[in-house]
Amino acid sequence: MKTQIKCKKVFLKLLEKKVSDLDQQISEQKKTTLQSFEYLTQIFTITSHLNSMVIGNTMAIDQIMEYSSSDQRQLILDSYIMRYGIFGIKRRDQFKQAVKNIFKKLFKGQLWFATYELEQKHKQLQQTVTYLQMIMNLIIMWKYQMKRQSQKLPFLSTKQNLH
Repeated sequence: MKTQIKCKKVFLKLLEKKVSDLDQQISEQKKTTLQSFEYLTQIFTITSHLNSMVIGNTMAIDQIMEYSSSDQRQLILDSYIMRYGIFGIKRRDQFKQAVKNIFKKLFKGQLWFATYELEQKHKQLQQTVTYLQMIMNLIIMWKYQMKRQSQKLPFLSTKQNLH
């Protein structure tokens, strides 16, 4: 009888240990689930297109399940394919958004450098245009002066009098 009580106590301790281990695993799974949920929430808030796609997908599937007629199901499926299929409108928009995000992430530093370089080139171009305008003004002034001098001095005139 005493051995049975000892066996029961050992069995209870093993069960308690197993329960505590399972509680620990459950709490770890809760943490990872919450982290995953927070990560997905962050992604969905950043990319509204992805969020709308997921909502659109679930709504389309729900609608397909609701209708009993195969014609109605086919219409919903066709509209879904037009929106989210390989050449779908929403899919193209999502692709464009994804490419923009990739460029933003990849070329964050390089974009600043390229912008700085473009600004420098723009300043140089403005200086060049200013110099060219000054040269053009000098040429116009020089032509005007030459014309005035040729009128004052007849031998500098380009017109020849054949009298």
